Amino acid sequence: MTNVKPTLPREVADAIESMRKEGHGNFTIMRLAQGSIFDGPLRTIQYFAFNGENGGTPDILMSALINGYEIEKLPEDHVKDYFNRLNELAKQCHEKADHEQESEFLAEITGVTHTLNLLGIKIEGVNA
Repeated sequence: MTNVKPTLPREVADAIESMRKEGHGNFTIMRLAQGSIFDGPLRTIQYFAFNGENGGTPDILMSALINGYEIEKLPEDHVKDYFNRLNELAKQCHEKADHEQESEFLAEITGVTHTLNLLGIKIEGVNA
């Protein structure tokens, strides 16, 4: 049997971490979420696992609690990854003295930041 890490929505991962910080183990998180009438982290976990919100199921929650999990990337995360990759490529071109290719990456970096600014979107590490 392989231990595959499921991908969870950020709010579900945050709710699990909140429960763990309160000292709750896997069984307790699962048990409390199943019968939760509370607000907050337990409600978020319950909606995911037992109401099918965001594609969740009890099996996915159990797998996440036991095997760990990846956090679903938001669109902003994808933009930040892309921006960081462009910066890395520009740096590599600069080190190789490939100024033409470096210039193209720098122009693309500028395009990303200008587009975000025009849309009024701020992403930490990109244009904020």
